[in-house]
Amino acid sequence: MEHDRLPCPRCSDEVKPIRPWPHWRKARIFYFCVLASALPAGPWILADGFFMIPMLMIVMAAIGPLNHLARQRPVCSRCSAVLA
Repeated sequence: MEHDRLPCPRCSDEVKPIRPWPHWRKARIFYFCVLASALPAGPWILADGFFMIPMLMIVMAAIGPLNHLARQRPVCSRCSAVLA
């Protein structure tokens, strides 16, 4: 696809970009929906302190990498510069 080219400021040429997966933002929204749906289960989660609380902490920590992946921008396929 020749129309999928962006200007690279470092290469001074139009290059084919390496784009991240386009659905990371949807996955982030889905993450928050799952987290909100777990709120009514709070008493059961808190009652089982040996398994459910550590699992909930792991789920809560997953938002960091998901935020990073949702904010990725296209990069140059030659020099890895961030493109517009």
